[in-house]
Amino acid sequence: VYPNILFDSALSTYQLRITRRPQKNFQVDFGGVIATRNISNIYLGLNFFNFNSQLLHIYTGFQTGNFYKSADIRTRLDFPFQFYIEPFVAFNGWDFLQSDDLLYEVSTPTVLRRINRKFGVNIGWPLGHQFKGILKAEGFNNADRYVNGEVFVSSDTLDDLGTTGIKGELLFSTNTLNRKQYANAGRSFNFALQYFNLTEDFQPGNTSVETAAVKDKHQWFRFKATAEQYFKAGWYRPGYYAQAVFSNQPFFQNYYGTLINAPAFNPIQDSRTLLLENFRSFNYVAGGFRNVFRLRNRLDLRLEGDVFKPVEYLKQGLNQEAVVQEDLRNVYFASTAGLVMHSPMGPISLSVNYYDDKQNQLGVLLHVGFLLYNPHSLD
Repeated sequence: VYPNILFDSALSTYQLRITRRPQKNFQVDFGGVIATRNISNIYLGLNFFNFNSQLLHIYTGFQTGNFYKSADIRTRLDFPFQFYIEPFVAFNGWDFLQSDDLLYEVSTPTVLRRINRKFGVNIGWPLGHQFKGILKAEGFNNADRYVNGEVFVSSDTLDDLGTTGIKGELLFSTNTLNRKQYANAGRSFNFALQYFNLTEDFQPGNTSVETAAVKDKHQWFRFKATAEQYFKAGWYRPGYYAQAVFSNQPFFQNYYGTLINAPAFNPIQDSRTLLLENFRSFNYVAGGFRNVFRLRNRLDLRLEGDVFKPVEYLKQGLNQEAVVQEDLRNVYFASTAGLVMHSPMGPISLSVNYYDDKQNQLGVLLHVGFLLYNPHSLD
């Protein structure tokens, strides 16, 4: 819409004229990521817009690759009285079965396949000039298949953990970061109160000490706060990233089922592609520093370091059950150093990553494109 002010010589007054230019209602998005690890994928998004008494946006997005697959369908209605409603249905799948990557040191393979099916509705509204509130209601049906232990042979049958239930969430957030990934300006704050009520359906495989199927019901609350901010200081832009999680989440049937459904701290760009046992807990505080050096207009050098402190450290008991160890000495570190080129096709990043984790400690990652994944229902 283009406004214009015209002078009416007959009336000696000014008139405001608004000219509307028709927009293209159909938009196609295409992208993906190419990486030296088995996390490459391609992305296709279809958008339809219609602006009448309210703004209608219908979105369908697809991602596919060896590690991650996704289908997401959403319809968002924005009303003129500062309010929107967004029903959705989505499918997400992760395959953590890792081989020796080209530039990444993996001591033992991770055998985990996750499927997340969900549907629900988001209702959003503004809070002042910077924050927004979102009320979320979601139903989900998940399937996790995994092996107990670090040794896997082709004849093994995997444990099958199904979780079906509902999730409610109240989220307050603000985001002025200048990029979806590898930001160097702006800030982002998120405060979420979540409620979960689900049924656990456990079918043991041959690596489990349990032999009988188990069904159980669980419910819990979780509070999660995340903050990220960068300070402009010329060619050097310092920043920080912090996160805290507190919940009364109960144990699932065994250790690995509990671990993969526990909240995770993902400080580095590829953290969501790894099962980091030492960076998961029901209750934790974590954070670190971001040091961004602008070498050129679109070229950054990033040096980052993070500390993860679990309030309750999850361990495996003698019978594969999950147990909690409260030890103030349990502190874990993660760090990364890398170059990032912000190209028109997305970031081009070459980095050396370190995790204080026995299975994934040190690696070199080169990727072209965004490493972005939709959230799991239990995140």
